[in-house]
Amino acid sequence: MTIHHEDANNIYVQATLVDRIHIHYECPFCWKLKNGRIVDNPFNKKTKRLYMSATPNKHFHGSAGDLSNRTEHRLSHCLVNSEKGVFIVINENTKKLN
Repeated sequence: MTIHHEDANNIYVQATLVDRIHIHYECPFCWKLKNGRIVDNPFNKKTKRLYMSATPNKHFHGSAGDLSNRTEHRLSHCLVNSEKGVFIVINENTKKLN
């Protein structure tokens, strides 16, 4: 997961994959556990230990069929942090599937 930068209202993230339907990125705010539960911290709040199954949760938005390098703005639909907008950076580091 790469965060380019963050300001008061937005976060800039690196797209991991873009195809003709979706832009995919790893959320910097939520993690998914093996049991499917979404948590806001990869550490157990009671034990302070790392959840061994915690992986960054992946979000996706529509790509409009565009595989070109660009930055897309989307409203976040993250359950943990929905108040920030998301700028998704699609560049040479983004895997592109036709």
